[in-house]
Amino acid sequence: PLLKSQSFSPNWSYLAADLAVGMLPETRETGVNEIKRVLHGECWSIHHGRVERRQYWQPNKFVDSERIDDPDVAASELRYTTHECVNAWASCYDGKLAMLSGGLDSSIVVSLLAANSTGSDVVCINYRNAHDPVTDERRFAREVANESGFALLEFEQSAAVSLKPLLDMPRLAAPCQPLSELCNSIREREISQKYRASAIFTGHGGDQLLFQNGA
Repeated sequence: PLLKSQSFSPNWSYLAADLAVGMLPETRETGVNEIKRVLHGECWSIHHGRVERRQYWQPNKFVDSERIDDPDVAASELRYTTHECVNAWASCYDGKLAMLSGGLDSSIVVSLLAANSTGSDVVCINYRNAHDPVTDERRFAREVANESGFALLEFEQSAAVSLKPLLDMPRLAAPCQPLSELCNSIREREISQKYRASAIFTGHGGDQLLFQNGA
């Protein structure tokens, strides 16, 4: 009843940014001005209409308390931490899909998966655009998949995409499904069922973190 009586308006700035570069869930903003996101590690307590926010977990505290000035030590710690994170998530699932563009981020993830996975429980997927040879990194993807011992499925992206599946998407304040990935997600769902995969690993976030996104 409360939501039905509430009026909502689109957050056009957020929507424009999301379409351009893909917004990560590290901001309170959503596609609706009247709806805010609870951030990772955060707790909201609501009493009589008043909201109190508490941060239960803050990764920046680790940065402030343990400064590393030696590049070699920093590289070693970064590799160890990344390996432990990927390994922890991988241990939760039997079958896994790995999006492997052949770029740096996805190649790192797949290489780390290989350290603790068998060749049969990970299947890699590569997409390419036939009209954009500059971003065709299949050669690198094949090398990474071969070195890791994983199967690699290659697909050519099509411009003929039906937008009808958008009607079946859940209505969210901050959709996590970019239009550009709509056709891919349908194919990935079919592949997941075929190979009994229950998780998808990607290198998404690396481009935004280093601000090297083409857009």
